Amino acid sequence: MFKPIYDFALILAAMVLSLSHASAQYEGYHLISDAGSLKKAFSTEANKINSIKSVFKQEKSLSMLSEKINSEGAFYFKRSNKIRIEYVKPFQYLLILNQGHALIRDEQKETKIPAQASRAIRQVNQLLADVMEGKILDNIEFSIRCFEKGATYLLELTPRSKALSSIYQNINIFVDRKDFTVTSMEMLEKNGDKTVMKFVQKKFNADLPESLFDTH
Repeated sequence: MFKPIYDFALILAAMVLSLSHASAQYEGYHLISDAGSLKKAFSTEANKINSIKSVFKQEKSLSMLSEKINSEGAFYFKRSNKIRIEYVKPFQYLLILNQGHALIRDEQKETKIPAQASRAIRQVNQLLADVMEGKILDNIEFSIRCFEKGATYLLELTPRSKALSSIYQNINIFVDRKDFTVTSMEMLEKNGDKTVMKFVQKKFNADLPESLFDTH
């Protein structure tokens, strides 16, 4: 059975298009030569958010198949570095990232991964937390370029570490210029597979219990 969460976790977890050269490859987008003001605004607005609860819809395109795999679920974030990604359709699957620790649960088993056991898991945890906390432009694990078009910013992340660059060519993050929240993420793997995750029905600063992020 296909396990969508592993794409997001081994990562991942939520990215992509393999576009590594001219900005013209992102149709309609223009490269931002000086991202200083964007960095400041992103951080300022993100600091207003302590938690996020959202529905996500994911589409997975496999290079060897014409059929696309669709799934959906719930995404939770809480400061600091606490992420819960819970697939509910077409089957149940759970990933929790908390301070680099991870818990993965499917319909058959549960796996716990301590922070010191996997650098990739720690990097994924930090990546997602940095995106939600507005610190992604300071993440030294990626080479980052920023683009803009209309009401959207596009952050193109190219992994520098072997753990992620062996899997992903690029991680693209689309940000709403109005409130600087993430609307979608794209993941393009080196094998040609592509994952798109869109976030809808976002609720900010809800009271999320710590039990949602328990990895023990």
